[in-house]
Amino acid sequence: MNNAEHLSNIQIKLNIKRAKISYLSTLKVKYNNLIKHRSVLNSLLNYLSFYNKIIMDVINNHKLYYASDQNVLNIYNLRQFISYQKQE
Repeated sequence: MNNAEHLSNIQIKLNIKRAKISYLSTLKVKYNNLIKHRSVLNSLLNYLSFYNKIIMDVINNHKLYYASDQNVLNIYNLRQFISYQKQE
């Protein structure tokens, strides 16, 4: 085998290896992107569910505070009304 044939065989082998590497690397990138997107989606869902619980707790507590403020206001108005009736 002369040098030209040897170099052409090496070139063919290198081209085949490059083709395999590029083919596998695109699959690897697609797989890694899928994993990244899944992890980002999972973290986003966990974030939203965590803050949804906090927001619902705040809303429910605000309703309780609002209801208790209304009761306090009603009791205060009732006392004012009773004291007004006593003054007459």
